[in-house]
Amino acid sequence: MSLLWVYGAGPAPTLAEIMSTGVLMGLMGAGSAAGSLTLARRADDRELLEQGADVADIGLTEEEERELLAG
Repeated sequence: MSLLWVYGAGPAPTLAEIMSTGVLMGLMGAGSAAGSLTLARRADDRELLEQGADVADIGLTEEEERELLAG
């Protein structure tokens, strides 16, 4: 009897089944993390666009404009 399958609700899973389940869970976790980062970046970009209007009100000197465009 396998140590991995204690409660005996059917045949013990094979090593291939255990490994494929682990790989599937890892891929699902990576996909979830990538989706979360994508949503966070979109929200951050919107905030930056909204704040960009305030920068125009402040105004830049000619030197600051050159540095900003050159950078």
